[in-house]
Amino acid sequence: MMDCEAKGADIMEEKSSRLTLKSRRNPRPSSDMLNKYKISKCFQSNMRSSVFGAVNRRTRQVVVLKSSQYSDAMVHAYDRIIKSSPEQTSGLIRPKDFYVDEDRHVQLVLPYVKGGDLIEQILDAGPMSENEVKVRMRSVGRGLRFLHDEVKVAHRDISPENILIDENETILIDYGSCRHLLDKTRDTHGVKLTYLAPELLKQHVSSDDSSVYDLRKSDVWSLGCVIFVALFGIPPFETASLGDERFRHLKKYGFRSYIHAMMGPRLDVSDSALDLLQAMLHPNPESRPTCTDILSHSWFETEA
Repeated sequence: MMDCEAKGADIMEEKSSRLTLKSRRNPRPSSDMLNKYKISKCFQSNMRSSVFGAVNRRTRQVVVLKSSQYSDAMVHAYDRIIKSSPEQTSGLIRPKDFYVDEDRHVQLVLPYVKGGDLIEQILDAGPMSENEVKVRMRSVGRGLRFLHDEVKVAHRDISPENILIDENETILIDYGSCRHLLDKTRDTHGVKLTYLAPELLKQHVSSDDSSVYDLRKSDVWSLGCVIFVALFGIPPFETASLGDERFRHLKKYGFRSYIHAMMGPRLDVSDSALDLLQAMLHPNPESRPTCTDILSHSWFETEA
């Protein structure tokens, strides 16, 4: 009897190990997806997600297939977006289809945006005109406001690489790092540190971890960094930490001193744009505006 119990325990342990290994492997499009779509190109593949260009076998429409590790906040975001009207979700990537497969991977069919991402455009053509940045970032701001106010999640990975553009659209993508607003876990895995708010970096956390922060205000910081990159062609900091000379200058002397010291005679943007950036890149998250505040700022209210 004891031998049977031991053998049974070994079998259960082996099955558990196989399931663990299966769940840890890189997410891939499901067989159902591959029956509907023919993969043409691999854009990305890692432990968190894989992204492929593909063609619908029946309609020949070009799409993007994305397979991701499961995240409750991400699934909630996509579900709310797909159930809301296009007008409500302007500025956000809108899936054509998605579901959670038997391996607990999120399978997505996304539209293909031919213009590429924001960082590609800046690297190719340099900083954008202030009017174009205004139009592009108004769209992103509206999408982010929907995530904050309607879905009750924070994006947590706003960066030029996660903003797609073409002639007519500007779309915030990649909700894999989304968190529910009440989730205060300080996990930065997979998040681009260049655009991460200072309160989310470990060195700013108090010893008893009692500091209170609002993930929406951290998104506002990241969006401020993106606007900065679009206007000036470079990020404002390597990281928003005391080890970064530019961030130390900002924290000690304020934004206006920082921007003039950094950009000098190249500073060719409106005072209204600088006023908005000063608010969004405030080291104290409680002093930053909400998305609603941002969209009602004088910079966005003036016609491009």
